[in-house]
Amino acid sequence: MDTTIDRDRVLRVITQPHEDAIAVAVENTGPGIDPMTTKSKGTGLGLAIRRMIIEHHGGQLTASSDGKSGASLQFALPTERDTPTG
Repeated sequence: MDTTIDRDRVLRVITQPHEDAIAVAVENTGPGIDPMTTKSKGTGLGLAIRRMIIEHHGGQLTASSDGKSGASLQFALPTERDTPTG
């Protein structure tokens, strides 16, 4: 958000129980998420890696952004995880 100069910089984290899971929302008023990385040293894998980690733990991740006025990421993780037997 350090490049945001035309509005207040706000980072909001919200957690709440949701059925048998905990839901987390992270929202900001930064520049948003580009559909593809334009960073000279970026790989564009950050969101994909986060999704893989959350899904590995039985959760789901969604993200939304208009690409210019902030971003919102939501994920839910189960409060109990099935443990393999055997």
